[in-house]
Amino acid sequence: MDERFERYDGLLVVLFTLLLLLPLGAQILEDSTENGNVLLENRNLSAVPVFPKQIDELMAYPGEFDAFFNDNFGLRTPILSVAHSLKLATQVPLYSSTLSGKKGWFFLRRQSFSENPVVSAPLEKHELDEFSARLRRLEVLLNEKGIAFVHFSAPEKQSIYPEYLPMNVNFSEITPLEQVNTELAKSNAYVNVKSIMLEVKANHPEQLLYYKIDTHWNCLGAYIAYREVAERVLGIKGAETPLVSETDFVFRDTSNRDKHNPFSLEYWRSSLRKKDTAFECLLEESPQIEAHLRLGKQNIPNINGENITPAEALDFPTLIFKDWESTDTRGKAGLKAIVLRDSFASRLVPYLSRTFSEVLYLHFFRLENNKLKHLIEDFQPDVLIFEYAERFLDSPNRNLMDPIERSLQGADELSTESPSDLER
Repeated sequence: MDERFERYDGLLVVLFTLLLLLPLGAQILEDSTENGNVLLENRNLSAVPVFPKQIDELMAYPGEFDAFFNDNFGLRTPILSVAHSLKLATQVPLYSSTLSGKKGWFFLRRQSFSENPVVSAPLEKHELDEFSARLRRLEVLLNEKGIAFVHFSAPEKQSIYPEYLPMNVNFSEITPLEQVNTELAKSNAYVNVKSIMLEVKANHPEQLLYYKIDTHWNCLGAYIAYREVAERVLGIKGAETPLVSETDFVFRDTSNRDKHNPFSLEYWRSSLRKKDTAFECLLEESPQIEAHLRLGKQNIPNINGENITPAEALDFPTLIFKDWESTDTRGKAGLKAIVLRDSFASRLVPYLSRTFSEVLYLHFFRLENNKLKHLIEDFQPDVLIFEYAERFLDSPNRNLMDPIERSLQGADELSTESPSDLER
């Protein structure tokens, strides 16, 4: 072999080895545990595992260390960003359930690979009419019991940030959310959160309202929805309870480094120090506000707006479907509320729990027969707020109205009237 090519091969081997060792070297020289990424990924990165002292701990140690290293290796953010860009360019999805978008954004993959991956088919007119009528029937029933009813759909991130979708995704068609927004535009019980969030986005484009990697809104996006919903509820009840103010929390990035251009040195250096970025969404400490599982003492996440979600809050099967309960003993609020929710409402908890004296948070997936009926009788709420993610509007009557009406069985108004009865 030509000696010149041997030198080139040797140089390539050295460069390749240095590239492999670069993340490890960065991790050794700098503390690169990127806890700040919880604000982009909405999860806690794995912590350093405790050195094993027993046999079972020794058996689990390799997996725990592997999880720690995968979450905390040096230069993790820029390397993942480059990998995401390459996958986007080659149209290779990161996971089967997600879709790689532009500039490191990810979106929930909704349908099969052969269909539009993030946009649902429009609703048939009869389905939309039935959904509207059943909501109106629920509103009438609650109003007769002296309970104010307000509901809203939490928009998926592609409805607020369609510009970050992959180029091959067509987002021009009418979505079920747009149909619902049009159908319910004149309903005082419905809050069009999408239009409000788009207005805030247009006026303050520097403030992100959703996580780039997780599918949910962040604490600021949740606050915008809370403000509009709470104002509507309090207006219906004629109450003067003060809302949580934007001055009650801080939302900022204190980094001076360029974290957007992967070809700049500052972009790569920005991931080295864990305290480089300070992303805060903290409310004032309120020890007089308590929130916990209704049947147990385990605290629920973000009751005081913690900037890092407790690990137990991310244990999806055991916590997210449980019933939550909050109490505000500061004496600033007098109304009691039931919140029918899904996972989007987790970020609403710090705000709603400061607006109502007591709140029951119930996941509508876990509404057993008669449960809501009995809770209304026992809890005597002044308000019922219904939050549902846009994704459930694929089939709103089956996903949303059926569980609620089953849980209200025993109320004659729901069991005897058909949707068409209310339209006459």
